[in-house]
Amino acid sequence: MKVLIADDFEIMRHLIRKCLNSLGQTEVVEAIDGKDAIEKLDAAALAEKPFELIICDWNMPNVSGIEILERVRANNPYTKTPFVMLTAETEAESIVRAVKLGANDYIAKPIVAEELTAKLKKIFERLNLK
Repeated sequence: MKVLIADDFEIMRHLIRKCLNSLGQTEVVEAIDGKDAIEKLDAAALAEKPFELIICDWNMPNVSGIEILERVRANNPYTKTPFVMLTAETEAESIVRAVKLGANDYIAKPIVAEELTAKLKKIFERLNLK
C-alpha cells in the first residue's frame, strides 16, 4: 500500500514510518509540510499512482492538515482515500470538525510507538487495508 505521511517534525515522520514498516508497509513517502504534501499528492495522482492512505498532521506550516483534508475530499482520486489526522488538538469540537470534513480517524499527540502501531493496526482492520 502506498502511504503518505505529512508532518513537519522529522522525529514524528520517522516514528510513523517505523510503525508502518513494522506492519509490513514499506511504500511510504514523507512530506515535510502541507505544501510539500499537496505537491506529492498531486504528483502521485498525475502519475496515476495515487496514495492509498494519508496520515497527516493538523498543524503544519504553509498549509494545514485541515486544508489538505478539504482539498483531497474535493478532488479525485482522493475523495475516498483513508485519511488519518494526527493532532495535538484535544477539543471535541476540533475532532468533530475533522470527522465531518472526511477524516476516517485521528491519532492524538503525543504518541508512543507501541500505541501508534496498535492504533494503525486497528485502523487498517476497520478500513480493510492491507
